[in-house]
Amino acid sequence: MALATPADVGVQMMRDLSDQETALALALLDTVERRLARRVSDLLTNADKAATVIDVEAAAVARVLKNADGFRSESDGDYNFTRDVRVASGFLLILDEEWLDLGVGGSGAYSIDLLADWTAP
Repeated sequence: MALATPADVGVQMMRDLSDQETALALALLDTVERRLARRVSDLLTNADKAATVIDVEAAAVARVLKNADGFRSESDGDYNFTRDVRVASGFLLILDEEWLDLGVGGSGAYSIDLLADWTAP
């Protein structure tokens, strides 16, 4: 069972969740926690990280619930829309800055090690 709750997701969304959203949030929170645990070895044992874990889990699930259909753009006259390609992959994403908040690097693309040892010229 995830550290974050559907109520935490509701706080991120600034409203109460429907029964259907609550059921989906429960499932997604468990999924996102498993994803986090694969990269953060002390995820569930480091009490100092608990609040951050809750924030990250709730934010990731709120992103899905806010745009579950993955609309990227929409038009009127001769209606058309564009679906975000990430929807096909599940859309449950952890942002690079959230990985950093948890103490691990981001995806690796365009990441910079700000704590690397260096000597001034």
